[in-house]
Amino acid sequence: MRALLIFSLSGLAFFGCQFQSVEKVCFPGTKVCVDGNPTKYKVCTMDGMAWETRSCDPDHQCSSGKCVSDFSGDLTILTTDLPAGDNDQPYEFQLEVEGGTAPYGWQIIEGALPEGLILTSDGLITGAPGMPGDYALRFRVYDAADTPAWAEFSAVLSISISPLEVTGDTVYDAIVAKVVVLPFLVPYVAYSSDLQSLGGMRPHFWREAEPPASLTNFITSWGLPAGLTLTMSPGSISGTVESTSDAVGVTLPNGTTVTGYFLYLRTTDSQDPPDSVETVFCIPTIPI
Repeated sequence: MRALLIFSLSGLAFFGCQFQSVEKVCFPGTKVCVDGNPTKYKVCTMDGMAWETRSCDPDHQCSSGKCVSDFSGDLTILTTDLPAGDNDQPYEFQLEVEGGTAPYGWQIIEGALPEGLILTSDGLITGAPGMPGDYALRFRVYDAADTPAWAEFSAVLSISISPLEVTGDTVYDAIVAKVVVLPFLVPYVAYSSDLQSLGGMRPHFWREAEPPASLTNFITSWGLPAGLTLTMSPGSISGTVESTSDAVGVTLPNGTTVTGYFLYLRTTDSQDPPDSVETVFCIPTIPI
């Protein structure tokens, strides 16, 4: 039996009189940062044939193949806290940073903004927050250097409950009440309109209420016409009517004449005790 001699030398494998070259892809133990992801690095396997991707520890970033816990360089966050806001009200605040290499990129690494707010990549918090509360947040900013510098800060965003308010696309502020004009009503055409409100604690609830004497003196007929119904939460009016012959015409204190159906609705929020507001609604049968 013939013996087959196998041995290797400097990456060359010999099999009898034949040999093949085994090319290594990296030097064993070499560590490099992953492009585009500063929290990860690659290490060359001991046989030099492959790279293994690994993650730095939390709050660490790869720099020159090493995970470091502080890589802010000359990057300094100027923002120290966040201004408070009110729910359902516009909010806008710019996070500030200096040093490093512009442009900068911001992200939230712990916590989340309330629904209705967003953080843009350039550090602008904008929108209208929904649910009130205290939101603990931790921000991180990167600069645009080849090996990005980064810095972090923590803050609490406090969102308070704003006063409950009824709104609409068309609103008249009369002397004795706010009048919200809903979409035009046409017989035999399906009708649907969502009632709008801001502030308070959601969910909001809608009910018909007894109008005060100051209103019944010049609006003599109140209530939904046959065929329409009120949904309490979320507030909406829907249905189909066959006739609008019982609609009434009213001249508001500001001189505007309205023909249609009038409702006096109480809107209540979910606080304990609840907040509530009362509003006149008009469903016109003649365009205003």
